[in-house]
Amino acid sequence: MIKAGIVGVTGYTGIELFRLLNQHSEVNVTHCFSRNKSISDFNDVYPFVESGSVELMSFDPSIDYPIDVLFLATPHAQSHNWMKDLVNHKYKIIDLSADFRIPELSFNTFYGCDHGYPEGIGKFVRGFSEIYREQLKNADYCANPGCFSTSVVLGAYPLSKTETGCVNMLVDAKSGVSGKGKKVDESSLYCEVNESTMAYGTFCHRHTPEMELELNCPVLFSPHLVPMNRGILASIYCDNPLGMTQDELSDIYEDTYKDESFVRVVGPESPIKTHYVTGTNNCFIKPMIIKNKIVIFSVLDNVIKGASGQAIQNMNIMYGLNETLGLSQLPIFP
Repeated sequence: MIKAGIVGVTGYTGIELFRLLNQHSEVNVTHCFSRNKSISDFNDVYPFVESGSVELMSFDPSIDYPIDVLFLATPHAQSHNWMKDLVNHKYKIIDLSADFRIPELSFNTFYGCDHGYPEGIGKFVRGFSEIYREQLKNADYCANPGCFSTSVVLGAYPLSKTETGCVNMLVDAKSGVSGKGKKVDESSLYCEVNESTMAYGTFCHRHTPEMELELNCPVLFSPHLVPMNRGILASIYCDNPLGMTQDELSDIYEDTYKDESFVRVVGPESPIKTHYVTGTNNCFIKPMIIKNKIVIFSVLDNVIKGASGQAIQNMNIMYGLNETLGLSQLPIFP
């Protein structure tokens, strides 16, 4: 059995990791760490976890814990200060924060601080499972992508590999409130979110450099907060300089993802909505030609495929396991 540790287990991505890994036939979660020193019993935060069954510990990056893999479900701009110590330990690391996803200059600009271990960025494989599968097979360190980045990159990746790539790319993406994390924030209060939709971070959102790095093009990205718990619907718009037909575009997408367990390409007449992926590690993609423009819809669960599920998928690849282990849940619908 693979012995796993989770740092930040009481947050949304942390508890989802805990839930999914407890359904994994090859993993035993042996170490759980919380940044909140006032919490000693997991049951105090999540009553569905049996009292006394899980010890919550304070995390010390200098300690070589007896685990095989460490998941860092921590806020951004934290793990980079630990990594010099962590890379000296024997376990594999999957970092769900942004600290090792993008180059140093982009990190410093978008996250407002100087990177504490820039020489370590190159040690990490970016964790887009479907794109970097071969690199992940031999990796010790994985930088798990952001939720918006995953929806947009998977949605536009096949187009980015065409002769002209993604031309004049615009993205409008809607996300549920869990994407803001568990930290109390006025903009995520019930009265602020309910019966309201909010645009924010247009052209300055922190996931933008991830998208541009993977797709090799400028991205005008505008995220929106909508009153639902989880889910992302990304609407991607590009020019069509090659004059592709619907059949040609569909063939490119179906050929790219034909062997993937978690990416489903649907036809232009098929409906697409977040309910189809809620509670799963799936991403549904709908590529279309409309008035000689390329329009791509991409939906996923931001907490699973956009975070914890993709982290487990990457762990499965890193250990040579079936990618679907622990991730075969059906959607929660309606």
